[in-house]
Amino acid sequence: MADIGVKTSLEGENVQSASDFQIILTSKYPMLKIHSAGYLTFNPVAPSATSTQTVAHDLGYRPAHLVIAEQANDQTFWHLTPFTADLVRFTSRVDNNTLYIDEYNGGGGNSPTLKVYYTIFIDSSN
Repeated sequence: MADIGVKTSLEGENVQSASDFQIILTSKYPMLKIHSAGYLTFNPVAPSATSTQTVAHDLGYRPAHLVIAEQANDQTFWHLTPFTADLVRFTSRVDNNTLYIDEYNGGGGNSPTLKVYYTIFIDSSN
């Protein structure tokens, strides 16, 4: 049977003959599947305060997740959590049922309104 699916090779490598080490993306192997994704808006946080938002996933185990947060409210710079910029720190954690995203303001004034994008992955073997 032919090798059917999606394959992308490194620049300069023939995708038809490239080895697995020369392939950037392939559907030959299992990949992370998305359970849910979305965005949250964090309203201004007072100095030395933490704001926590939650996303329920109810998977019964701690799934892999990504959280990307805005550095400033102009949507110019985005960072994977955990990160600290302009005295604002974003972190994320997950348990068997919920994703928690925290914003801590270590600055002297209120933080700006910021967006956070999240993705929760699912273990397809369950």
